[in-house]
Amino acid sequence: MAGRCRSTSIPAWYQDSEETLWLSAVASAVWNQQQVRIRYERWATPHEVIRTVDSYGVVLKAGRWYLVAGSAHGVRTYRVSRIAELEPLEGTFTWPAGFDLAAHWREYLASFDARRYRDQAVLRLSPEALAGIGQVLDSSAARAAEESAAAPDADGWTRVVVPIESYEQALPKLLLLGFGAEVVGPPELRERIRATRRDARPIRG
Repeated sequence: MAGRCRSTSIPAWYQDSEETLWLSAVASAVWNQQQVRIRYERWATPHEVIRTVDSYGVVLKAGRWYLVAGSAHGVRTYRVSRIAELEPLEGTFTWPAGFDLAAHWREYLASFDARRYRDQAVLRLSPEALAGIGQVLDSSAARAAEESAAAPDADGWTRVVVPIESYEQALPKLLLLGFGAEVVGPPELRERIRATRRDARPIRG
């Protein structure tokens, strides 16, 4: 944090960077406590909205920039790459009393994960797979696995519970754990893993 410009950097969700045409204007608005009007493209309907916002701070996460801003709709988070237009306004604003950008971001991440994860997978992991789970799953899922870990069984493998968004999302990540990971449930995900591994085996002449 430097001067009045509030920013923070958080560990990765995803790893790719993206183009942010309005990053400089957003940073300037944060620095000068300046209101801006943005035309924003989002996933939900209506897909395009116009908002007048108070620019509280910017956050960098895994190469993606986010604007945390206040408006008539409350404090919201906007991905800078989805800002289609930005117009600086004459008005300025005052920081909300007691507002903490880092604390707000932690709360936002928690609520984001609660909305994102809709199911769970029960896994049985070898010691090597358990040690490397943080390299395959995102931080919140890896943390949940570590916190749910039971005592190792007679083979030294550990049973864990991992939150997942969907079977489609979980399948490629769980496959990256290799044969050191056994899917105990749900049965449909277990069968998908088995089928994918079976189909991927080379045919020997």
